[in-house]
Amino acid sequence: MTGMLATKRREDGVLVVSLDVPGEKLNVLSLGLLDEFEALFQTIEKDGSLKGVVITSGKPEGFIAGADIKQFVAVTTVAEAVALAGKYVPPMEQLYIVEPDGGTYAVQVRAKSAVPKGMKLRIVSMGSGTGAFSVWHKNGNVYDPASCDGVLTVGALAASVYSKGPLEPYSSYGPTPDGRKKPEVVAPTQVSTSAGFFAGTSAACPHVAGAVAVWASATGKSPEMVAQLLRQHALPMGEAVPDEAYGWGRITFPPAELGWDCSPTELPGAQTCVTACGSVGSHLCTANCRFSPCAAPVETCNGLDDDCDGQTDQALPGCEPGPADAGPSADT
Repeated sequence: MTGMLATKRREDGVLVVSLDVPGEKLNVLSLGLLDEFEALFQTIEKDGSLKGVVITSGKPEGFIAGADIKQFVAVTTVAEAVALAGKYVPPMEQLYIVEPDGGTYAVQVRAKSAVPKGMKLRIVSMGSGTGAFSVWHKNGNVYDPASCDGVLTVGALAASVYSKGPLEPYSSYGPTPDGRKKPEVVAPTQVSTSAGFFAGTSAACPHVAGAVAVWASATGKSPEMVAQLLRQHALPMGEAVPDEAYGWGRITFPPAELGWDCSPTELPGAQTCVTACGSVGSHLCTANCRFSPCAAPVETCNGLDDDCDGQTDQALPGCEPGPADAGPSADT
């Protein structure tokens, strides 16, 4: 137990981290909390026996309310602000304009001193419609932490158009400022859940997190290896693979990789199979990715035991019963 983080390791190798900021009704983000997370993550990174990490809230309501504004009020100089903010993220300035009558505004950035070699500057408008820049491009708007190296970044495709797109308008485009391809994969959004309708990249990301967990559980592979396999087996969507919109493509499960018989999404209908008596039957790919028992067809007048009851052509009008027969074969 540290000041704000309590940890408990379960028997299955999963570390549960509980966030509880003392003296606050709701958890708030502070530099002290970031320091604790930094130390915790360094410890986790060195522990190769962990199977996963779950971060929860120790408060009865909510996970985190936002940043601790008392720390901002205490900052009085630019140097203090840079020292605090620059510890974890690059410096950022924000400009807000409230102009109900409309108008055209320009943004100009000047260097007060020599610009460091290789420095890159991004100017981002969070508005839309008339609030957008007159000159802009959609690429390169993946933000931290999604732009961080080692993070599996997820784009969003509506479930209703998951196989063909297009990408949702709020889904960010790569590349990162240093030229890395982002996002890596895309996943469904605008889905129905037990809690109701769920949309946004906040819906797409849990699909990928769940996919990583299922894949790792089924194969014993590390999350890092699973992330590579998700990219490798993704179904391409863009003109190039990877590209700045869809990355390597939409996530999918290859049944053979996970030791499954089949995938219900890839085989939604009945598939042919050979029954115990050799007739051509049918079976379905079930929700647990296994085929159901091969169901025998109805009896027909063909001199064969189609329905596997030990009799041939029984009770069929105009059809003479015959001896049991091994019947035809079929490919599964």
